[in-house]
Amino acid sequence: MNLSQPNTAVAVIIGHSAIKVWQQTPSDRWQRIFKKTLGYHYVFQVATPHELPQVLGNLPVVPSKIFVVHGSYIVDEVTVRNLSAKPDTVLVNHKTEGRVIAGLFQKISVNNITALWGGSPENLIFSAKKLGISVCEAGDLASNYHAKLRKRYKPYVFDISSTNQRDIEKVMFDGSYKGVTDIITKYVWPPIALPLTRLAAFLRLSPNMVTIIGFIIMLVATWLFYKSYFAWGLVAAWVMTLLDTVDGKLARVTLTSSTLGNVLDHGTDLVHPPFWWWAWWYGVLQTSAYEFNMFNPNYLLGIILIGYIIQRLIEGYFSRVHGMHIHVWRRIDTLFRLITARRNPNLVILTIAIILGFPGWGLAVVGIWTVVSLLFHIVQLLQAIQYKRKNGKLVSWLSQ
Repeated sequence: MNLSQPNTAVAVIIGHSAIKVWQQTPSDRWQRIFKKTLGYHYVFQVATPHELPQVLGNLPVVPSKIFVVHGSYIVDEVTVRNLSAKPDTVLVNHKTEGRVIAGLFQKISVNNITALWGGSPENLIFSAKKLGISVCEAGDLASNYHAKLRKRYKPYVFDISSTNQRDIEKVMFDGSYKGVTDIITKYVWPPIALPLTRLAAFLRLSPNMVTIIGFIIMLVATWLFYKSYFAWGLVAAWVMTLLDTVDGKLARVTLTSSTLGNVLDHGTDLVHPPFWWWAWWYGVLQTSAYEFNMFNPNYLLGIILIGYIIQRLIEGYFSRVHGMHIHVWRRIDTLFRLITARRNPNLVILTIAIILGFPGWGLAVVGIWTVVSLLFHIVQLLQAIQYKRKNGKLVSWLSQ
């Protein structure tokens, strides 16, 4: 065995199940986690723990850490990532009588790993204590706050052989959803996005493919607004926003997110709304009677576009300075995110305006709501500055 690379981490998947969740077997998912999330170069699949000595003995390097997992279990990515930072710790489903689901080993021998893995659940605590191994459940590893998804987080551990596949998919889908978002994304889209995400996974569509389809539909919506086909444009716009939900969920549940996909998805989300409002403004002026005199149409468009840009700049500044999103600081900030003047709430306003037959007034209401939202953001920012001076670091109410 070559001793020139002593800092190599090795992963071994023991056992296999052919049952698929989100079109992936547990082994497929473990492979993605180890290679993509954790960056492991050596990942092996074996049938029993007794094959460990042979597999590890044939390695060209000396492993500094050995991550062993059960091939018929699905564990959330957050729990696995946290376990990867705790050497000589095993994850179980029940501390008193559960089997070992995953373990990261650094100081004990391969023979002891094999013995611990294949030992009886009743003797697990005794055997682990004797070897100096910590025993934990998922709730002991994963924090109850997921900063990236902006929500309180519930870790999950599933034996795929004894749990309904659809139930597992539903839990994984719910776990991939952002907790702080607009009212449509949070309450309207989930029951529609779940079957669409299942369909996308079944068709082997990548998240980037869904994002590109959404991008094309976004361009169609812009053109329809520009041509004053407001109702059809809204249909296209709502389909695009639904697909914008699907691509992110698909990426998270299948562990297929990419840097390019994140740039394309978030870049599109950031850039396209001003073009929609401009196209709507142009469509109103070209083919519809301008319905009011109290707003100069050019000033109205300027208020909407500048207000949107300033709000996004405030959000970016807040995240950079305080290390968290502006809408997760206090409960009122989270509630206001449901309706703040972003794409989906503005589309609700415009949809109501078209139903009532007043596209111009819809744009005026968007302008008024943009000003109200901007003022709210400015107050948030000033209050945060004052709070930090008096009390120090801001803490999200979701983490308390």
